[in-house]
Amino acid sequence: MKFKIAITFILLFSINLFAQEVTLESEKMTTEQKRVQKIEEEIRKLEDDYAKSKAQHEKNTKGLFPNSFSLNADKNVLAQKKKENEAVLYSMQESGLKEKAKQIDILSNSIGHKFSYRSALQGRINKLNENIKNINNRLSGLQKKEGEENTDKIKYNIEVSKLDDEISNLDALLAKSKVEKTKKTKSLDDFLNESGRTSSTKKSSSNNLDDLLAGSSQNKKATSSNLDDLLSSKSKSKSNEKDLDALLGSVEDDIDFKIDYNNGLTGVINSRGKVLIPYRNWSILEYKMGYAKVRKKIETKSCYETCTAYKEGFVDKKGDFIDGYEIDFSYDSYKSNGPLRLIAIKGHDPNKESYLQYLNRKERDERDSKRRKAREKREKEIERKKCKIEINNWKNSIKSRYR
Repeated sequence: MKFKIAITFILLFSINLFAQEVTLESEKMTTEQKRVQKIEEEIRKLEDDYAKSKAQHEKNTKGLFPNSFSLNADKNVLAQKKKENEAVLYSMQESGLKEKAKQIDILSNSIGHKFSYRSALQGRINKLNENIKNINNRLSGLQKKEGEENTDKIKYNIEVSKLDDEISNLDALLAKSKVEKTKKTKSLDDFLNESGRTSSTKKSSSNNLDDLLAGSSQNKKATSSNLDDLLSSKSKSKSNEKDLDALLGSVEDDIDFKIDYNNGLTGVINSRGKVLIPYRNWSILEYKMGYAKVRKKIETKSCYETCTAYKEGFVDKKGDFIDGYEIDFSYDSYKSNGPLRLIAIKGHDPNKESYLQYLNRKERDERDSKRRKAREKREKEIERKKCKIEINNWKNSIKSRYR
């Protein structure tokens, strides 16, 4: 009995001792919990305040989309997006989100919380600042490009103005260098008729032929009374026959002739090889009755185009010009402008540029091509006019030297 009482007493004492230890431990945890609970309450208050400030910030920036843009957009769009990013940053600063996030993080770290309000907010701030920086760089590039385009436009206008002034000056010089119009040369028939050579030759030939025929007939009928008269009559008859042969030969040459070429020279011969007009370095245009219309090259002038001067007139059977000659000119060839140049505009590659960039590049290439063509057109016109003035002065000198 005593033993049972002793065992019971020991058990009650152990239970009591354990209860005291549990009570002491329980009192210790409650103190830590109180500290944590207090900090968590402060954090919740700060989070509520942070949430209100964030709501106000979102209300202030409603309708703003600072991150939805492309750097390839128009400069006006980029400028608007820059303002939106700046407005969002300003609203964050005014609402005090950064300071409130910092306070929450300090308390949260003190009780071992890992999430950071400040880091999340700073990420947004960094993104907005990066947007503004990229937009500023793009706008600076566009401004520089516009400045270069304006400079190019001014330079182009100055160049074109100078070229137009030079063209005007050349027009004045061209008017002063005007060449007197060349008289059109007459035909060989007109020349022979006007100079009287056709009618007189025909008449002379007719008279001489009649006289020769009459003389021959009379000689056949006449009788000689003495040897001297007989010898004299035979001598006259032979002379008349020679004259007749010469006249018949001249008439025959007007029909039986050809313009012949030999070693780069040109002349007129008949079928028997008789030279009717001597071989010279000229072109024979017409032949009749021992006369020829010829065209002889004098000089050639080349620049943008090639011009050749000729003597054109009438020569006799000796090759001498009759009644002078006219100076004529002809253009033999023109300088080629070279092969046709096609300006190819590269198509749109979405992997390398936006469609707006492509349109801007296409517009720029077309503008540059148009300006280049305008300059080249004026430069070629200047080259032609300079050549025309040079040739006109040369023509006048030719006319003066060979007049």
